[in-house]
Amino acid sequence: MAQIHARLRFGNKLTLTRIKELLHLLGDPHRSLSVVHVAGTNGKGSVSKYIYYSLMAQGYRVGLYTSPYIVDFRERIECDGAWISPEALAECTYRVLGAAAVMESTGSDAPTEFEVVMAVAFLYFKECGCDYVVLEVGLGGRGDATNVIDSPLLSVITSISYDHMEYLGDTLPEIASEKAGIIKPGRPVVCRVRDRAAMDEIRSKALACDSQLYDVLEEVTDLEIREMTLSGNRFSLKVMNEEYRDVRVSLAGRYQIDNASTALCALEVLRKKCGVALEKRAIIEGMAAARHAARLEKICDDPLIIIDGAHNAEGMEAFCESVGPFIRGRRTLLTLGILKDKELIKMLSSALALGVDLALSEPENTRKATAGELGQVLGELGGEAVILGDASHAYAYALQHRKEYDCLLFAGSLYFVSAIREYCINGKESI
Repeated sequence: MAQIHARLRFGNKLTLTRIKELLHLLGDPHRSLSVVHVAGTNGKGSVSKYIYYSLMAQGYRVGLYTSPYIVDFRERIECDGAWISPEALAECTYRVLGAAAVMESTGSDAPTEFEVVMAVAFLYFKECGCDYVVLEVGLGGRGDATNVIDSPLLSVITSISYDHMEYLGDTLPEIASEKAGIIKPGRPVVCRVRDRAAMDEIRSKALACDSQLYDVLEEVTDLEIREMTLSGNRFSLKVMNEEYRDVRVSLAGRYQIDNASTALCALEVLRKKCGVALEKRAIIEGMAAARHAARLEKICDDPLIIIDGAHNAEGMEAFCESVGPFIRGRRTLLTLGILKDKELIKMLSSALALGVDLALSEPENTRKATAGELGQVLGELGGEAVILGDASHAYAYALQHRKEYDCLLFAGSLYFVSAIREYCINGKESI
């Protein structure tokens, strides 16, 4: 792990040159994999999980690559529901670092941390003999290391909104163009994008690649929401004229119904257009079995504790809209920890509109917005909050004031909420 993290010094560079050379030295393990490639500003992690669990429910051997992690670094690389073992991680990492050393000794640009981990995942999935791999994009699409896949079974774009503008562009069409970089010649793409200008960019790329485009907003009809609780959702709908009744998902929040709809559309395309033998029974079982930490996750009932990785403006708005009905009439404290390069005004405006007590903390990350900086922005919006330190201080404050509140919410950067989650579950004192 120390050697992997040491690669952070090489930064984050959106180009495929290094990953291609690195994988070639390793025998191009990615070329033997059947991949479902998933991009999007928000929702890509949840959609990836729904697809992954559904393929496993059919009995396939399936790999899953996601980022970042919540509990343990190894959760970024899964096969058949289990994280990569410490032994397999070490063995694959040493092989990848050996190839990286060859690159550097011959004057090639040094691979980044993300590229090394990506190569480890490809090696592992090949050696596991995966029938399918669900691959979540790290950042953007076009220059992301996952985009070394030349011909995926299916590409999926879950959403387009403002995030990582320093890399992807300042407008939604620019961001969409970067994410549409995962669309490959002749391979189908499933997309759920509301902004018409952004959708036009995706349609244009699909047309140029002669790729069949499936718009979730058109393919999904007759949606009937039957139940929304903190334990999950239950709904019925039609996908590509295929009826799904009483679908259950364990992930809470209205936005998870949208994510599930995207995943169901992707699974139907895999069934009907990509030659994947997949029964509806397996899809329904897989959707119900899917788990994803720190997504409107209930940690405790008394007091009610909910954490959510609402790491950007769209995510914070969706979190606040989804959690509102569950905290109505409850004395609630919302503690936030956000990265500085996000749309702070929009995120804090959403939190302010929730009408609860606010506390401000900060993630353990060099890109953090300090609690004081958040407080200044909140003050300019006419709000006020308790100013705290890092996640440990936020957790301690919640402990000290737990009798004053019926509900404790923690939201923002995944770096922040993952730390809170660990304190809540493994803390010295139980809330």
